[in-house]
Amino acid sequence: MTTIRIENTDKMVFAAVQQQLPKDALNFTISQVNVTISYNRSYNAWSPPQSSCWGSCVMCPIFELFEVPVEWVHPLRRCIFENITMWCPADSEKYLTMLYGPTYMISH
Repeated sequence: MTTIRIENTDKMVFAAVQQQLPKDALNFTISQVNVTISYNRSYNAWSPPQSSCWGSCVMCPIFELFEVPVEWVHPLRRCIFENITMWCPADSEKYLTMLYGPTYMISH
């Protein structure tokens, strides 16, 4: 949900806001000096069930829910980790940053 502050709520403002809504906006309301826009966005995501095992996910917006775009995971690619060849997410850096934060490669 997005809130935009405006100074006037007359019919011209209502029409101007309506014309500039993003294409995926589901609905909007104007109350006093705020415009609230509701979205109906969807994307393909890889998301295991919400679980305490994801509780330490640093950048997950919903606690214990690890959800990333499918493109970050598939297609899997071959990589070498500690001298072992294995299957890794398509975009390992984004995947690991989401899970462990932007400093995941820095020893603490």
